[in-house]
Amino acid sequence: MGRTDYIVTAGVGFDLDRSSAKNTIGNFEAVAATLNTVATRNAAKGFSENEALYKKSMANITKANKKADDDPLASTKQSASAAQTAIQASMPKKPTHPSIASLSDEKLKKYEGAYKATMKGMTSSYAKFQKEAAAMGMKVRKSQGGFGTGQSTRDFAITGKGEKRQVEDRQRLINLTERMHKAEKDKLKDIKSGTKAYTEQAAEVEALENQHRDMKNLNEELIQQEKKTGKLQSKLAKKERQTEKKKQAADRAVMQRQKIINNGLQRMGKLASMAAGRIGSGLKNAFVIGTAAAAAFFYKMQPLAETVME
Repeated sequence: MGRTDYIVTAGVGFDLDRSSAKNTIGNFEAVAATLNTVATRNAAKGFSENEALYKKSMANITKANKKADDDPLASTKQSASAAQTAIQASMPKKPTHPSIASLSDEKLKKYEGAYKATMKGMTSSYAKFQKEAAAMGMKVRKSQGGFGTGQSTRDFAITGKGEKRQVEDRQRLINLTERMHKAEKDKLKDIKSGTKAYTEQAAEVEALENQHRDMKNLNEELIQQEKKTGKLQSKLAKKERQTEKKKQAADRAVMQRQKIINNGLQRMGKLASMAAGRIGSGLKNAFVIGTAAAAAFFYKMQPLAETVME
């Protein structure tokens, strides 16, 4: 390591060694470059980890959303099936049923007449309902035994496309049944009581009344299910927004750390440049930066480097 002459200026001596000073500055430049590389790599890693965590959270939310969408349809099918079972259980029993077949011949004959009239009324009223619904743009399939048989409860709850029927359309079907019940009931006023025609008309009125009641009950159950699903979907939407915000905050934190590091490295660069400039022009000045000045430079630079590394 080449040494310069010993110079005394204003009573202060400096053991000059510009080569050592330059080496010290060069070392700091190397440290700065290394810190910059590490900081950039860590920033990329931070963004990558944030993205991976975000994707994992969103995948879980998407899975939960799909389940929330699928479950209501399954629950709707189950409710429609349960409603149909309950309706059929309340329907008049066939004359061949053991509890009916044990009746006396006279009572059995009377029961058979009433049973046929009831079933005919249910079939007839539902056939009219099916046509009226079709005219309103809502498809429901024919049912030989009225509402509660065949695919009637399913058609009320689920469209022909296999999708849940909207509550507004269900309500339209309920309103249609109510209007039909009122209209058919008004017809009884013009039919003589006790006649076959009156019995058949009365059976249609009763069938529509029961249909209206059963539709309202099923609709209310479906509404409760939809409210539950709505709350779950709202909760998932909130969680999705929170996940988005969490990722944005994490990314901002990475960028802020990178900004602080960059600022520190810039300051280190400026100090190194200033020192190098002084060394280059040192022989022209009364005070020449040498080994002692380089040590002072190191002393100033060390805390800054440690801050950047931290």
